[in-house]
Amino acid sequence: VSIIKIMATEGVEIEMKTEEISFTADISQLMNLIINSFYSKKEIFLRELLSNASDALEKIRHQSLLDKNVLEGDDNLNVQVKIDKDAKTLTIRDNGVGMTRDDLINCLGTIAKSGTKSFIENLGNSKDVETIGQFGVGFYSSYLVADRVKVVTKHNDDKEYIWESNSDKNFSLVVNNSPTLTRGTEITLYIKEDEVKYLETNTVKDIIKKYTEFINYPIQFWETREVDEEVDEQPDEQPDEQTDEQTDEQTDEPFIEDVKEEEKEEPKVTKKLSKKEVSEWVQINDEKPIWTLKPEDVKEEQYISFYKKISGDYNEPLTQKHFHTEGQLECNCLLYIPEKQPFDMFETDRKKNNIKLYVKKVFIMDDCDELLPEWLRFIKGVVDSNDIPLNVSREILQQNKIMKQIKNVIVKKIIELITELSDDEEKYAKFYDNYSKMLKLGVHEDSKNRDKLIELLRFYTLNDENKLITLKEYVENMKEEQTSIYYICGDNKEILSKSPLIEKIRKEGYNVLYFTDTIDEYMVQNLKEYNEKKLVDVSKDGIKFDEDNLKKLQENNKDFIKFVKDTLGDKVTEVKISDRLQDTPCVLVTAEYGWTANMERIMKAQALRNNQMDNFMTSKKIMELNMEHIIITTLKEKSVIAEEKTATLDVIKLLYDNALLASGFALEDAIEYSKKVNKMIEIGFCDE
Repeated sequence: VSIIKIMATEGVEIEMKTEEISFTADISQLMNLIINSFYSKKEIFLRELLSNASDALEKIRHQSLLDKNVLEGDDNLNVQVKIDKDAKTLTIRDNGVGMTRDDLINCLGTIAKSGTKSFIENLGNSKDVETIGQFGVGFYSSYLVADRVKVVTKHNDDKEYIWESNSDKNFSLVVNNSPTLTRGTEITLYIKEDEVKYLETNTVKDIIKKYTEFINYPIQFWETREVDEEVDEQPDEQPDEQTDEQTDEQTDEPFIEDVKEEEKEEPKVTKKLSKKEVSEWVQINDEKPIWTLKPEDVKEEQYISFYKKISGDYNEPLTQKHFHTEGQLECNCLLYIPEKQPFDMFETDRKKNNIKLYVKKVFIMDDCDELLPEWLRFIKGVVDSNDIPLNVSREILQQNKIMKQIKNVIVKKIIELITELSDDEEKYAKFYDNYSKMLKLGVHEDSKNRDKLIELLRFYTLNDENKLITLKEYVENMKEEQTSIYYICGDNKEILSKSPLIEKIRKEGYNVLYFTDTIDEYMVQNLKEYNEKKLVDVSKDGIKFDEDNLKKLQENNKDFIKFVKDTLGDKVTEVKISDRLQDTPCVLVTAEYGWTANMERIMKAQALRNNQMDNFMTSKKIMELNMEHIIITTLKEKSVIAEEKTATLDVIKLLYDNALLASGFALEDAIEYSKKVNKMIEIGFCDE
């Protein structure tokens, strides 16, 4: 009891007594919450019990380093699992350290008291001991599937005890006067009526393999199966004595007195197959966690075999990265790049089961979003760390800086792996064909690693449409007077190579990058320059080769420009003279910060696009005229002749539609355009 003095309004001291009262709990309700709220999957109980068994074995192993006698009489450390369908029980037995009476009361009888955690604390967090337990509630997951649990346990220096409870607020504890254990713990679960699937051999084995296949100690399963056995099939017995009738019939026959023993024919013995039941202990976890080994100790065929096992992929991996990090963060990682991309790689609702997360070799999850960015969703492998913080159920990762550190390490190592792979042209060609879109997504999203990812990009170009080059190679081959990196976006390189937008660039001998992936339009938004060279879209306004000459042409043709603009009205925002054209009368380009023709096409294809965004970002078209082309010079001449005005207006509108198509835009009215073309054909062909 503590006393607090306070001052009343009149200045008089008043003493107030406070009491310290301990929290109380409804044990039955608390147990119910632990059992049914911590875990989303009932199968987790096997993971928890096997993890506890592994900890018990690890404790006795550690004690044996100081005193070999602790293993006397039972030194083959293992875990055994047995199903009894008749009794409806599932039994898990280990020959680990076992529990004393005090251990049973403190660990099983005290909720959230972890014996393993106390053991580690007493050792000073020794890294020589690989234990799993942490929260002290894993044992109670047994009641997810069992309505009663019996624990038989024996410590080397103590008696054998039987602990039993049906998860209510009481448990029983008694000395076993007929001991059955040399040392260790045996847990028997009496399975609920509606959970009998956990009495099926295949179900239990699959769960064990899923969660605890890689723990340090053998897990043996009592398995009964039918085998074929060869047995002798006895021949039909021949009568030893003749009947009276046979004897009478044979009286006239000569009697053969001497018959040699060896001349008698032996009866033939044949073999047949018979079914026989055989029961034996079979080890389940025979696969070794190769990610915990040193890379130099693992053979290539082991890497391939392990990849096929964890991925379900029949193909061999393209390459892998096996590494261990130390220091503030310790983790073992084995990461693979599949040879072919998953068929559902771009489906947003696909189950992400590429990276299997383990903590102390115990499986936690295979859909961990926190470990990889979206652009690396194709990577498969294993990440195992003792430092990953988990909640009580071990199904949810706690958000903290450790997860970010692991993610940063993984991304760094994968970029190193891809960079190493780029030295092998044949392998990198396979990789790039499958995963170039993911690299470009990385350039778009990952600002921290953007500069490294840019070096991994490859593009076809105007000068060589059959060879992929890097941006570095493009810059190294630029002309001395070239100040910008030119690129054009579209469906495919064959169509782009014929675009009127690159006519003058081709004549000047400059190169153009072809961006033919849809994602290129998004990527280039975050790729403004490379090596101090600005990236310029040739389909946008602003390209000039002779600025002084352009100004003169603009001034000398301002009346004609106004005439064309008035004719087209709101279809274009501006009409200019162009010096990018060579053989084409006119083209349509877009404003520097608006959508390109290719981007407009992409956005219009979106089923759930934003109409307001459409209105805001729709391409602002600018018509550029080639004043050296005969059609444009003829139009200029006829635009001032009143009698030719109607025909001139029609030609300008037709040129606008042609420019839409040539520049990559969609026709605004395909039927009207078809009528115009038919009319021109009629005038130019039929009237002759």
